[in-house]
Formats: sequence, C-alpha cells, structure tokens
Amino acid sequence: MRRYGGSGLAHEWIWQNVRERLGSAVSRAISIRLGDHPNVAALREGRPMDTTMGFTPVEGIPSHTGCGDLDVSVVFELHASGIP
Repeated sequence: MRRYGGSGLAHEWIWQNVRERLGSAVSRAISIRLGDHPNVAALREGRPMDTTMGFTPVEGIPSHTGCGDLDVSVVFELHASGIP
C-alpha cells in the first residue's frame, strides 16, 4: 500500500512547476501544502516517498480540526503532573 496523502494533486502540481522552472537537474524535493490540513511530502523523481498525511484526519501535522500525531508518552506525562 502506498500513501500519497490527501494533497496528492497539489504535490504533483508543485513537482511539475519545479521541473519546468529548474529543469531535470532536480530529482528530489520537499513539497509543503498549508491549509485546513497541512501536509508535507518527500518527492523523488515526482513520486511521493513519504508524507505526513495519515489514514485518518487527526494524523499528521496539527491543524485547526486535528490534533496531529501525538507522542504516546504524553499520557504518562499528563498523569504524572496530576491530570487524570
């Protein structure tokens, strides 16, 4: 299974524009889309290698509608600080 993220078309558009402006010398790029659900993708030869977009809306980078990925140890830190 390959993850392209919810912004796959935007990342593809960015890649095409980078290649038009900088030529074929560019083989890798980091594409960043800001919006309701921000997303970052690592591109190699125009193909996504990895993305911050997960399988659910709450995964990835924090946004106004999602908490983003959280370190699982935060539960223990909150408990240790007195928050049940």
